[in-house]
Amino acid sequence: MTSRVLVISGASGTGKSTLAEALLEFTTAGWIGVEADLSAPQAATSVDFSDREVQQRYAETLLNSVLAWPAAGYDTIIDGLLPYPVSSHHRDVLDRLGSYDLKILAVTASETAIRHRIERRGRGDIEWSLQQLKDIHDGVRADFTLDTTSINLHDTAPLHEVLTWMNSPHSSS
Repeated sequence: MTSRVLVISGASGTGKSTLAEALLEFTTAGWIGVEADLSAPQAATSVDFSDREVQQRYAETLLNSVLAWPAAGYDTIIDGLLPYPVSSHHRDVLDRLGSYDLKILAVTASETAIRHRIERRGRGDIEWSLQQLKDIHDGVRADFTLDTTSINLHDTAPLHEVLTWMNSPHSSS
């Protein structure tokens, strides 16, 4: 049986993590959630991330650690895994995910909502998030889309399509 993977893609502040938590709360199937940003280990200031080889090795190791969950047979929501900006590395990640029953949920929100959310949490670069908002989904084949600007996550109606897929029986492979 092939593991299912739901990648939640969106700019910082669009509500990816909050959405992942809501999906995990409302699913009736046995899913787990991995927030890619929180899976990344801290590095000493002496690690030279301007070195392309260091960047690639770090990104590959992070990807392997996140993909360990679906590789072990868990249906997995992965929050924020797709590299930005869209590049060959972005396509490589999608290729690696191709061995799973993969769906992509593209999340967006208004600029005002993003500014408010980032200011409220007290961390993040608002201008970087607004830049991501413009083109983070370029070239990404989204199976589901959701604008979280005014969504009430206690109302499952906007999540219905995603939850229907998550709660459906596995397809045979």
